[in-house]
Amino acid sequence: MTLPHLDCHAHVSPNVTPRQLEGLGSAIILAMTREPAEAVVAARRKDANILWGCGAHPSFVAKGGSVDLDQFASTASSFAVVGEIGMDRRSGNLKHQADIFDGLLSRLEKEPVLMSVHSAGCTTEVTKIVRRHQPQGAIMHWFSGQREELNELLSLGVYFSVNVAMRREILSALPMDRVLPETDFPVARKRTGVRPGDTGQLELLLADIYGSDPADVRRQCYRNLRRISVTTGAIDRMPMHVVDLLLVA
Repeated sequence: MTLPHLDCHAHVSPNVTPRQLEGLGSAIILAMTREPAEAVVAARRKDANILWGCGAHPSFVAKGGSVDLDQFASTASSFAVVGEIGMDRRSGNLKHQADIFDGLLSRLEKEPVLMSVHSAGCTTEVTKIVRRHQPQGAIMHWFSGQREELNELLSLGVYFSVNVAMRREILSALPMDRVLPETDFPVARKRTGVRPGDTGQLELLLADIYGSDPADVRRQCYRNLRRISVTTGAIDRMPMHVVDLLLVA
């Protein structure tokens, strides 16, 4: 069986039309939202190939965007994915960002969800908060921290979503069974993928790093997603089409 492309971190508008989604082909996509209002819209969708995220992007938080922690947790109770959340140094207002991120992890401790975590410029702070709460479903998106932080996060059971624009030294330091593919569309789309699900070049790169075959890389990524989804219980909230693919990978 040929598995479709897998993209574990991309941005897709929750107002996208079915016809627009058809343009993405058969790719399985974890689609992040940037703010709670978008997540409310996404919660009403039933798309076979899309796992919508319940998000509060750090840039939204830093600019004073409203995040009611209890309401966010209530909304997240109908999602398999929480994302995008985390911290971003360039966005400023770091104390507030840290408080919201810490509060979200606290509220979500018992939720069976995957969490796509942003840490640009704040890998030390994010690692500290992840260490405090040790969420089972944490996935570090586009990680760019120090090797010591990477190793600590690995020891905490964290997974990493990666793209072709990341430093090879970081990609090479990650064990193959903790890697998930991403495009982070539309950010840096000229480098990471021209559309959500465009992970073919990444599969070639990872095959070269791990001395493997692109098809084997894709299958391993599906198995990694299955493992973290089963461990957290998030698989029980996923579309049946996605579950079927995870189980046969």
